[in-house]
Amino acid sequence: MKYSSDEIAGYISDILANDILPNISSCEVLRKNITDLMSNMTDIVKEKWPDIGLNFDFQQEAVIHLYSSEKTVFFEKYDINKYIQDVTFELEINAFTYLFAVSAKAFGVKSLEISKKLKKIEDLSKRLMSEINSLDVTSKFTLSAAFILEDSMSLEKAIKNSTEEESLKLIENMRSNPFLMRFANYQESLEFSLSIHERLARTLIGQTLQFGVRGPKTNFALDVWIAYMVQVWAIGLDRSISHSENKYEGREQFLRFMADCMYPLHEEVEADTIRNAFEKLREKGEFDYLTKKSN
Repeated sequence: MKYSSDEIAGYISDILANDILPNISSCEVLRKNITDLMSNMTDIVKEKWPDIGLNFDFQQEAVIHLYSSEKTVFFEKYDINKYIQDVTFELEINAFTYLFAVSAKAFGVKSLEISKKLKKIEDLSKRLMSEINSLDVTSKFTLSAAFILEDSMSLEKAIKNSTEEESLKLIENMRSNPFLMRFANYQESLEFSLSIHERLARTLIGQTLQFGVRGPKTNFALDVWIAYMVQVWAIGLDRSISHSENKYEGREQFLRFMADCMYPLHEEVEADTIRNAFEKLREKGEFDYLTKKSN
């Protein structure tokens, strides 16, 4: 199934209006940021669809520039002005991920419905694959022969009404995409759909929606944001997240830095919320890699 850029852009707008904004907090800062992000994504889709999947600069182009110089005077108290370009870039990418994850979580109120549909697709795919695998040699030969002959007849008819250059392209296309290959590709796609629910659960959006997770749900968006902030602070700036006498380093300074960075992103998230989430991640060993790295 193929979609035009306008159709995809329309879907993004509909999801924002009907599924995301009604299901996120009333924080005006967050709502504006998500709206701006979706607007940027819509513009990119209109300009670059269908090659957007090959656009490795997508995140960079979609960022909403929360940390431009006039908005980040607080950088001065952390003595990072000489690293400002690199830090700003990392913060913008992290903000994109956070907003995307929050949006996905809001959209996830439909996750149970989506989950049921995917399970149904898996069940139907299993039945279809079983039927395909049950074809005997005679059936497979008849099927192959019929469509190979059909390909040849269609090609011959098309060549009669084409120029020599067009004919060569048609022949090359048939050679590179014969029936047997198309049938193999179909089976490969079918195999993908056999585990589509599990595959979705492993993606960023799937983890945000927490497909298949039993018990209390975590704040995945905040956890991912904090984990990335640790990299910015500990690796990018080479500063400690543990106790330090240096006024520009240490856990407390890092927690204040995160609170300042979160304020223009999602104003209602309190410093204590960030602190508690950070401590839980540290207790789980999420930042142990920093100790191993220093050794």
